[in-house]
Amino acid sequence: FPFPGVDSPAGALATSVAVDSDRSVWVSSWDAGLWRLDPATERLDRHPFQQLPAGAATEKIVTTLLDRQGNVWVGTWGGGLGRVSPGSRRVRTLSFSAEGDVPDPDVTTIFEDETGTLWLGDAKNGVFRVEGNRATRIGTLPGTPLGMRVDARGDLWVGSTAGLFRFDRT
Repeated sequence: FPFPGVDSPAGALATSVAVDSDRSVWVSSWDAGLWRLDPATERLDRHPFQQLPAGAATEKIVTTLLDRQGNVWVGTWGGGLGRVSPGSRRVRTLSFSAEGDVPDPDVTTIFEDETGTLWLGDAKNGVFRVEGNRATRIGTLPGTPLGMRVDARGDLWVGSTAGLFRFDRT
């Protein structure tokens, strides 16, 4: 399924995939934004950003997460975090306050834990817990975060380009 109207090889790079309860396939791309494949028609429809984040020239999406409420979350390179709510056709960029200055966030991984809390890995700024419109940095790490999971004890494990790291979620 090629992205309609995308000629650039970088734009055709599918970076992440999520499947919702309706069997729709959500796919993010490096330069062409977020797309939804309708399972009934096998048609790809683009879901543009409502407004590109300040300083972001393109819709570079690195990662996608479908949460338990049906929201599609996207982590962008240089544009932070975006969300498509159920029934929406646009990606809404979220502005959140964070401890300290977090310029041009590069969200490379998103994880939802068993309580519904979102966790973000940022290539330049570390690991954050998101609650409402507030992001709290819980730590920094070398390398770029690529994946997160919680173990039976409740510790958050983060895999990065520099190895494996454990964080206390409290």
